[in-house]
Amino acid sequence: MNTTLGIFDGTHDAGACLIKDGTVVAACDEERLTRVKGQGGFPTKSVEWCLQHTKHHWSDIDHVSMAGLINPNPGLRLLRKQQQNWQLDNGQFYAPNKWWSNWIQFQSPFPKLQYTNTSRWKQYKRFMENRLSKQLFQLFQTSTSVELHEHHHSHAASAYFTSGHTNALVVVADGVGDGIALSIWTGDPETHLLNKRLEIPFPHSLGLLYASFTGYLGYKPFRHEGKITGLSAHGIANEIEVDNPFTGPFPHRRLIPDFPLYEWLKQFEGNPPEHIAAWLQRVIEQEMIGILRWAYTQFGNRPLVMAGGLVANVALNRSIVETICPPDFYVFPNMGDAGLAMGAGYLSGHKHFQWTSKKIESVYWGPEVTITNSIQNNNVSIGEPLSSSMLLDRTLKALCKRQIVARAVDRMEYGPRALGNRSILCSANDPTIHSKLNRLLNRSDIMPFAPIMRKETASQWLEIPEASWTAMEWMTITVQATSAFTERCPAVVHVDGSLRPQLIHREKHPILWELLARFEEQTGEPALINTSFNRHEEPIVCTAQDAVQAFVESNLDALWLENYWIERKSP
Repeated sequence: MNTTLGIFDGTHDAGACLIKDGTVVAACDEERLTRVKGQGGFPTKSVEWCLQHTKHHWSDIDHVSMAGLINPNPGLRLLRKQQQNWQLDNGQFYAPNKWWSNWIQFQSPFPKLQYTNTSRWKQYKRFMENRLSKQLFQLFQTSTSVELHEHHHSHAASAYFTSGHTNALVVVADGVGDGIALSIWTGDPETHLLNKRLEIPFPHSLGLLYASFTGYLGYKPFRHEGKITGLSAHGIANEIEVDNPFTGPFPHRRLIPDFPLYEWLKQFEGNPPEHIAAWLQRVIEQEMIGILRWAYTQFGNRPLVMAGGLVANVALNRSIVETICPPDFYVFPNMGDAGLAMGAGYLSGHKHFQWTSKKIESVYWGPEVTITNSIQNNNVSIGEPLSSSMLLDRTLKALCKRQIVARAVDRMEYGPRALGNRSILCSANDPTIHSKLNRLLNRSDIMPFAPIMRKETASQWLEIPEASWTAMEWMTITVQATSAFTERCPAVVHVDGSLRPQLIHREKHPILWELLARFEEQTGEPALINTSFNRHEEPIVCTAQDAVQAFVESNLDALWLENYWIERKSP
């Protein structure tokens, strides 16, 4: 038996996971436990939870694996208190009135550093591993060695080892990690090693460009990029007469020399935000598809698996599938930096067990909902536990009455998407439900809501490219709705006719599948709205106490909490 603890301790999206003989048994993002969105630093709570949940002691851990050789910043790693004060989404990355902001993004020497196998870099790596091992001892009183893995290699491993494809083409695209902005890898079916085929260095980054526009349009970089993607569907790219800042032949495209970000952005002044977002989306899609076309001519027709923050862009993923037409398409469900812990864990662990190329069946690897007497809220009462069939009946009745039901059951999802266990459900028939949900959850009207529906009926209602089926299970791609679906479920169809579905498999989600089947039978609606159970700028709820608090503050109609049905007390 081989047990590996994977850790990511960056300035944002820290977390940990435990992998036992190639099977993930526990994984959690630190924000879910601290309740601080995008929590960075050393993920102490996540590590403690992984060990506690799996009933492991430090003596049971064979390997501790951490992601990032240069990112996270070595200085911040050694000065943890300073790391808590440095967050990319707090305005320091994009600050046009500060002289150092453009320098931080594109001119500073630190992000340009790339690890190489020279003796000096190897010495640095050993030094950092020793210092991190000492930090583990300070935190947990354990003498455990640490193994560090490169940022993009960890991203690639997270996708490769969970995809089920040993011969995959693996593409990682993000802002920057260990000096790299985009990398391409191929999997070796015999050795299960990842071979790097291409790397595009900082600062020539699609992810950083997208983050810069996120800040320019008034949102938080590295947090609100999804809003820009949603906004892009409302705009017309051709309304913007600005040249693409990337030049040269694929795959070695580069930003214009000494990219003067703030001067260059002045060209967009006076244009509607939705047109700017549409222009940006077109540039990102053109660049990524150009790189992928080159890759497929070089490495053959392989399944395409992806990771990195840029591929959280579901519209980009759709364009990739429709243009490249890979045999299969898979995005690691925790595609951003929070997923690095798992990739690092696989890189250390897979050398010590017989890895089988099995696709993951679920991502319900987080903490369970546990009902205890410690739940305190005078606005609700918790009665007797109910059977699953009784809870299903009550939920169905409420949904048919157009009520909004929150659901928090079993173990929570790993990654940014709520996939039924920490979700808010309601009918998608009324297009005005957007305004109500956004008001209750304190969210923006820009973001469309997503549907949850049964896999068996999806092809009747959606136009689905063959390679999209895998990604739709994890809500990582958009597809086109038919006119019949739009008529019945308009609240989950975006202005361009697209939607981002989660497909439910009967064998994996029997209760949710039954709920959807009975709801369609009674209403004729093949889908429900599925949005994450959290208020704006808060992490998805984790514990029962989190769920009750969010339920009350959001003024929702009912809460399915494990095996309890909860409603608010009458005033």
